Amino acid sequence: MFRRQVVLLVLIASLIAIVWYSALAGSAIVTGAVDCPLSCELRNAKIDGEIDASTVNKVGQLIDQTHAQALREKKPVNFAWGVELDSPGGSVSAAMAIGRLFRKQRVSIRVPHWAVCHSSCVLIVAGAARRFKSGGNRFSVPDSEVRKPSRHPLMRTSESKGH
Repeated sequence: MFRRQVVLLVLIASLIAIVWYSALAGSAIVTGAVDCPLSCELRNAKIDGEIDASTVNKVGQLIDQTHAQALREKKPVNFAWGVELDSPGGSVSAAMAIGRLFRKQRVSIRVPHWAVCHSSCVLIVAGAARRFKSGGNRFSVPDSEVRKPSRHPLMRTSESKGH
């Protein structure tokens, strides 16, 4: 009887671990709530996990909800509370889209002391209207190759032409 209980506990623990790790492997979890005391604001907003196209949609929905609530309550929108960010990176195009959206909507970004912001995540930080970080968090960008401007006249960019 005791052996069956141990086996059952091990199976349950394994199942929980599988569900937990598969949830972590998916796209980022985007959370937040709209609060409208004097203006409509995002409260407890967070992007946690790998950035992909669905993350852009989730962030867009959260911003749209804030604007819709502000319209219903006839109050201004204020994104100064910002969004907390903890991400290993992900899709560059998705991160750039979120960064552009945050810049357009004047959203602030916070990277807490325990958080990481790697790879494409830094593009969201760069795009945000205001950036706040605590000591202890980790930022990183993968190494990339830097090339000299081409001397070929058809391959020259406006920077290499001196414009």
